[in-house]
Amino acid sequence: MEGKQVHIISGTGMNFANDLKVRLEKLFERKYPDLFLNSKFTELILNKTRIKVFPTKQIKDLRGHVDVSYIFIDEADYYDKAEQDELPFVIKRYEEKCDATIIMVSTPNRPDGLFAAIEAGEVFRNFFHKVFLGYQVGLNKIYDTEFIERERHEPEFEREYNLKYLGKIGNVFSDLDITTAINLGEEYKDLEINPNNLLLAGVDPAFGSTSKAALTMVEFNKELDLVRVVLNEEWNQTTPSTIALYMHQLHAQYPHNLWFYIDGSGRSLINEAKVMFNEVIKKDDKDYRTASSKIIPINFTTEHKKLLEHCHYLIAKGRVAIPKSYSNLITSLRTAWAEEWNLNKDESVANDHLDSLRLALREIKFAE
Repeated sequence: MEGKQVHIISGTGMNFANDLKVRLEKLFERKYPDLFLNSKFTELILNKTRIKVFPTKQIKDLRGHVDVSYIFIDEADYYDKAEQDELPFVIKRYEEKCDATIIMVSTPNRPDGLFAAIEAGEVFRNFFHKVFLGYQVGLNKIYDTEFIERERHEPEFEREYNLKYLGKIGNVFSDLDITTAINLGEEYKDLEINPNNLLLAGVDPAFGSTSKAALTMVEFNKELDLVRVVLNEEWNQTTPSTIALYMHQLHAQYPHNLWFYIDGSGRSLINEAKVMFNEVIKKDDKDYRTASSKIIPINFTTEHKKLLEHCHYLIAKGRVAIPKSYSNLITSLRTAWAEEWNLNKDESVANDHLDSLRLALREIKFAE
């Protein structure tokens, strides 16, 4: 390693990067007091091997170095999207010009993030050898059984210890309320849909070639005094006509009591559906339900805060049942992050599913 370089990427700022360098320096000083160390801010020379710590915000600064033997990248699944997008272009060059060993490690984060994309072969294809280290590997080594059993009941356990892509725990829906909704969903999941009950479907259309569309259908069961989620679907890079056809097929099953609430921004889907349902396309759609009008556009731009608050109210009151098989919808609840009922879609995961649930629950009212 004489004359070689080791690069470490960790932390968001220069001070954190330097703190890591200081910890590394003290480790060697304590164990090998006669070792030659030459240190400056974020850099350490250890017996003619140069160790440099980079903050994540300076990934571009990794470009152009020579004689790099190792690159260690820590918690990469939590980098900002722009930094994740930059990583392949920066580090893959070192395999070619230096034959560097590149190690990238992270606790899993979002199901639409970097590590999930690596697992799916969408980025870094055939580049990394993948190693999965769940808590089971560390039992009676770095974790004792009592600690794991205690942590198992925490909402972040599956992400922090069991390799599940869940994203950041949100601040809108409590874990207790989500667990209650899941338990109710499991209790009534085998109950057949009563076609005489009110059925409402919320539809969040896809925007652009990379976004997803989602549909969530609920049944208002007055006997149980409960709203059951009975359907949750998503489409990736599909056409409005595909979703409209699916909606029409649902309508054929429940022709009398099913209505569709669609984000009004998705005008192409609304028009496709209205043509398929033989409804008149109007420039200004009024917000109403009639037997002859099953397609109802909603101005999501003006209503989104009210819709999120109402959705939270129903779930917090234990009025919503969600089977655990609808994992995308549950993830959207667990990760929902908002300020004054304004959903932060950069922090939240699977937003399309939450948006479709918000629309589906819009008209649900319970007598207090």
